[in-house]
Amino acid sequence: MLTTKKQSCQRDNKVYVELRTALSVKRRNAVMSRSQKAANKKEQRVKASMITKKTNSLRKSASVQADLTSKIINQLLEDRETLLSRLVQP
Repeated sequence: MLTTKKQSCQRDNKVYVELRTALSVKRRNAVMSRSQKAANKKEQRVKASMITKKTNSLRKSASVQADLTSKIINQLLEDRETLLSRLVQP
């Protein structure tokens, strides 16, 4: 009777350990699944924001660029005039 009780307890313990490991695997898989879903959602948000992000218009960029270059060109023309005037005057 004692041996059968002992064997029964051992079987119960073995089943309990198997159930615990199965549960831990299930939990681990659930955590991995949740983290993967969160990563997918974040990636989707990033892609959506990149699509809907407002970009500078070409006209605005070109006008700013023209302003910068015209300022530089004007400065160069002034420098050229002063240098030419120095060359002409002995």
